[in-house]
Amino acid sequence: MNHSNDFIEACFSEFDNQGDNKIGVKHVADLSRALGLNPTNHALKVMIQALKEERITFEQYLPIYKALEKKESEKEYDAAAFKEGFRLFDIDNSGRLPVAELERILSKLGEKLNMDEASAILQPVTDSDGQVDYDKLINYVTS
Repeated sequence: MNHSNDFIEACFSEFDNQGDNKIGVKHVADLSRALGLNPTNHALKVMIQALKEERITFEQYLPIYKALEKKESEKEYDAAAFKEGFRLFDIDNSGRLPVAELERILSKLGEKLNMDEASAILQPVTDSDGQVDYDKLINYVTS
């Protein structure tokens, strides 16, 4: 991401709904994602619990952003492991899965997504038959 502190602060200000130069800790996830990060709910929960406050200043948020950004840059994705996981659900070994099945999987397993989030991820790689080629999906989400 590598945003400037001024840009991060400008985005932070957009989440200040009380005009006190603070945001509610419940908005840390949304702000971080708006800035292009994709932290896990667990990582956010740990960082937010450490704050022990309902609202935080930009100076308190910036180290959280930097830690999440660092963690994000260190992520490595193993495409082969993703593919092996999808193969477990690919009964006919076609390399494709029904979009409805993938939406269900994404909403029930791991870092659970709501149906709108799952649909948003899958829509660009869903063909006219309602099938998702999981190689295309893996390339889409890891690039």
